[in-house]
Amino acid sequence: MTRQERFVVIFLIIGAAAGFSYSYYKEFYPPININFKKPFHENTPEARRLDEIIDEAKTVNLNTATATELTRLKGIGPALAQRIVTYRRENGLFGEIEEVKNVRGIGPDKFLDIKDHITVE
Repeated sequence: MTRQERFVVIFLIIGAAAGFSYSYYKEFYPPININFKKPFHENTPEARRLDEIIDEAKTVNLNTATATELTRLKGIGPALAQRIVTYRRENGLFGEIEEVKNVRGIGPDKFLDIKDHITVE
């Protein structure tokens, strides 16, 4: 057997082993599906409190958020997030959430998209 033939055989054996390992892994370790949607039993006090906690976790404080944290907001990309941080650094802390409309790129429509998810506490 030539050197090149040995290389091909070894390559095929390694490929087959990887394939078998992958199929074994998929069979015995199925993916974990986590559903972060609101609970179906929304009439209980526990479910309502859980909804409040989830909603609080979705809010971003304009006065303390980093540019990366601001990009979690709908329609806010890295450039716009950086403009918000720059505006805050140059003009001081936001007094109310409506002040974010002074940032270039945030108009009335974008403000309506994010207003329920921002705070200035």
